[in-house]
This record gives sequence, structure tokens and C-alpha cells, in this order.
Amino acid sequence: MNPQVIAVPKTYLFFLPNNEWHETGLLYTFYLTKANGHKCIYLGQSVPLENFVTISRSIEPDYLVSIFTSRMPDTECEDFLMGCEKGLTKSRFLVSGRLLLEVDEKMELPSDRFILYKDFPHFKRWI
Repeated sequence: MNPQVIAVPKTYLFFLPNNEWHETGLLYTFYLTKANGHKCIYLGQSVPLENFVTISRSIEPDYLVSIFTSRMPDTECEDFLMGCEKGLTKSRFLVSGRLLLEVDEKMELPSDRFILYKDFPHFKRWI
């Protein structure tokens, strides 16, 4: 894939929430974004909410990207998303993963700053 020339590159911060270890999809979204000329920062697996908020506030990325795959109590996932919503007011969130896409009752995302992408082609439309 040849990098595209972006007039104004955006900054993307990639992370997985605490106790999430399935990073293959996140690595691929990182690659897609980097290959399209954007600035990318990769925090990696199992990032505690407090650390994530502190780092994100210092960087102030345009987009935060994460994938929720591992089972966790619904309240824990909702609490994490609400913590992101309250702690980070300037960024948009690109989120995906089995935990958000395949729940029995569709989980409400905290605000319209959260964009749920269903697959990689859908993610590519946002970069």
C-alpha cells in the first residue's frame, strides 16, 4: 500500500483497554492508518483507564482507536467507555470488537463522538 499524501494529517492513538490482549486487529488498523499518512501512536495491550486518560490528555489526538474483544462484565465496559467520555473531551473514538458488536442487548455508546466500525473496510472510511 502506498502512503497517500494527506493535506492535514490527523493524530491517532491506538490502545486496548485493561485486560484486553487481542491486538492483531488493532495492529492492522494501526498499519492502515499509518499507510495513509497519519501520525500514529501505539500504546498497546491492557492499558488501565487512568493511564490512558493521562496519556491522551497530554497528546490530544484527533482519534482514539480501540477494539473490545475479551469478555468483561457489561458494567466494566460501560464504565470504561464513560470514563473515556468524561475524561477526554476533545477526541473522537473509533471502537469495534465482538464485545460491542455481538452483545445480546446492543450497548449504547456514551455520545456521538464514539464511532462503531464493524470491519476493516468500514474503518478505512474514517481514515
